[in-house]
Order: sequence, then C-alpha cells, then structure tokens
Amino acid sequence: MNNGKPFLISLTGVDSHKIKIPNGQGSFSIGTKGISQGKFDAVVDAGAKVNWPVFQESQFESTYAWPRFFYYSGNDCSFA
Repeated sequence: MNNGKPFLISLTGVDSHKIKIPNGQGSFSIGTKGISQGKFDAVVDAGAKVNWPVFQESQFESTYAWPRFFYYSGNDCSFA
C-alpha cells in the first residue's frame, strides 16, 4: 500500500491528514487530541467530525480493502 510513502487523507476535511502506513499494516488507528493516549496513525481534534466514508473510496493502493480494521479512541457518535 503506497510503498510506505506518506500520503494525504481527507479524514476531517480535504487532505486534512498526512499519514504514513508501513507496508503490510492492515489496520488504521485514530486518536482524539486531548483525550486519547498512545500512538495513532492519525489524531483528530476533539469535536471534529470524522469523515468515515473516506475509507470507502478507492484512493488506497492496495490489493485488498484497507483498512481491514480500525482502532479508534475518542467520542464520535457517527462511527457505528
């Protein structure tokens, strides 16, 4: 997937997050600034609306649907 190179994702706005995912990583972790503790692939501001449909787009260079699963720490009622 993207050969381990950084790329932009529209997680909370157009091209809002620059992320780098190591080759072979099937998960994607999102944390909330000021709430979550630990290391995450992306961190969003508290109260920011997460654009979950971005993961339905085929912008990721992967043979399989990506991510295969999420880690999410925060308070976004639109997730489920």
